[in-house]
Amino acid sequence: MISIKARRGARGIRRVKSGCSTCKTRHKKCDELKPVCTPCRESGWKCGFLDKTIPSSPTCTLRLADSDTMHFEYFRLICAPEFSLFFEMHTWSGIVLHAAYTDQSFRRIALAVGALSRSRYIKSGQHQPAESYALRQYNMAIRELSLLDHSPENVLRIVLACITLIVLEFLLENYSRVEIHMRSAVSMLSALQRGFDIQTTFYLQAITYIQDTMSVYY
Repeated sequence: MISIKARRGARGIRRVKSGCSTCKTRHKKCDELKPVCTPCRESGWKCGFLDKTIPSSPTCTLRLADSDTMHFEYFRLICAPEFSLFFEMHTWSGIVLHAAYTDQSFRRIALAVGALSRSRYIKSGQHQPAESYALRQYNMAIRELSLLDHSPENVLRIVLACITLIVLEFLLENYSRVEIHMRSAVSMLSALQRGFDIQTTFYLQAITYIQDTMSVYY
């Protein structure tokens, strides 16, 4: 009989051979958490899983009206990368894009952010229609989110929505509501602290970063 001796330190460790491409390239152990694995989330690298879950164009998987497509494309190409620039982490653009493709409520927020941001930076004389469109999408998103139960998965969805709504409130110049969204997100995350340490810590750090930035500029 051939005796196979385990390598020291490997006993009891689950080996993952199908991790994300980024972890494979960096020779890191991947936990396969999707849409962004823990090693990539913590280090700020773009997770390889995002390339598999995010199409290059919304028309690949989404059926959108022409006006919605325009605003979604602006969010995809311009707004989403700005999340990574603001938080100084590559993973953020992938996180918000993944949510925009897979979560209808979040997609409404993305459309609102895209429409309002586009109207502010592209002078077309249509600022008021863009604001009305954004508020309509905003209200529908809030209504849909309010119907969700408070399962851990849904709470994390709502928290990510709150973080993105903060951007929308800045665009609408509703600064008082920024604090409301932050308090709501922190309150919900605190209830999940024990069971979802990695994700809650990640989002709490994001909210703290927003608070620190506000204290400097506002």
